[in-house]
Amino acid sequence: MGKYKAYLEYRESGVEWIGEIPSQWPIIKNKYCAYYTKGRNPAELFDETAENLYPYLSMDFLRGRAQAMYAPLKPGLYLVEEGQPLIIWDGSNSGEFVKGKKGVLSSTMAAANLKNNRIDSNFYWYLCSSFEEQMRRYAIGMGIPHVDGEELRSIYLPIPEIKEQVQIAKFLDHETAKIDTLISKQERLIELLQEKRQAVISHAVTKGLDGAVGMKDSGVEWLGEVPEHWLTTSFKHKISTTKGVAFKSADFVSEGVKVVRASDIKNKTIQYSGVYLPVAFLNEYKNVMLKTGDIVLSTVGSTPDVKNSAVGQVGMLPLDLNGSLLNQNTVIFAPEENLNNNYLFWLIQSSMYREHLNLNAHGTANQASLSLESMLSFRVVIPDYDEQLLIHNYLEDRVRKLDKLEKNSQDMISLLKERRTALISAAVTGKIDVRDIELQ
Repeated sequence: MGKYKAYLEYRESGVEWIGEIPSQWPIIKNKYCAYYTKGRNPAELFDETAENLYPYLSMDFLRGRAQAMYAPLKPGLYLVEEGQPLIIWDGSNSGEFVKGKKGVLSSTMAAANLKNNRIDSNFYWYLCSSFEEQMRRYAIGMGIPHVDGEELRSIYLPIPEIKEQVQIAKFLDHETAKIDTLISKQERLIELLQEKRQAVISHAVTKGLDGAVGMKDSGVEWLGEVPEHWLTTSFKHKISTTKGVAFKSADFVSEGVKVVRASDIKNKTIQYSGVYLPVAFLNEYKNVMLKTGDIVLSTVGSTPDVKNSAVGQVGMLPLDLNGSLLNQNTVIFAPEENLNNNYLFWLIQSSMYREHLNLNAHGTANQASLSLESMLSFRVVIPDYDEQLLIHNYLEDRVRKLDKLEKNSQDMISLLKERRTALISAAVTGKIDVRDIELQ
């Protein structure tokens, strides 16, 4: 923040997260600034909008991970105004603030309502962004955490005069907009890299690496022409499967054998979720004991429009999860003779297989499922084993380079978000003086 000047005089606020503040700024408990209203879930939801229906503000909808559902505004429901600060009250993200849209508030959130006109609504939003970490830190409850309401009411906030609040908010609007533009550019670059990744994989597993090889009609509409020496077949003839086990929630323990769940399959790998079963279960459930390199897919998940958690997520088991047990709503894909495991993993990462899963996913609302029959009905072309290895080596090199570029963009986004958070905190706590800054 070196390019911004500081105030002339500071004093200790006596509040750890605020630190020093300009000497003339008061600090006020949040309960004198705003009160919070919990949401309630509507009794009925509709897929399409109509007169007197409002979007239902679920967390997935606000994050852009689900399509809008609509509800009538009936007694007991709370109508959020555009831009109103909302705090996630229950769940793993409890304490996090999001900016609201016009709609019906869900039961997992609460809406902030300012108590007087001495506080600028936009400035208060930035204050919420700054004390979010405190709310998350002091979340309470076993199992599902939730916001500590007393902590929320009692937290002290720095409140300068209204004119200064407005200037700080305008400054932050201006500066964060520039940062958000840079973030959007990096996010777009990531999208393009992911599209390129899919195109490279899909071309290699349908056309091969030799552009001069003779081609033939595959007999499959979406495949078109394929190398003439490749075999046209279905997954059901080349893959054996093992479904995960529906372990009871009472079986889970604090330590023991690691468990892989459908929700752990993300970003073409499998993450460790911290869930365990007793070691004795290894003898009874040897058939679902995973080994490094196993290919696992989820058979239940979000609808296909929610890409990052859509049903049919694929992952290859990493070394640190070797010996884990596989939970329900998952399936192991194991290649039969003459199909290389790594090549199979490229096949199921192709855009064609993703489209196949999307077409065969069934469900309601935001949940979808896949049958093994539909997952294995996918028609593919497969080269001989040696050519599979050549394609694997080629893709491993090309995709690694694309993944590195994507990681660079992800790292840049993280840095920009850190910069954004630091700038907001510095401005609303008076670490920088923006009163005389001219915004262009």
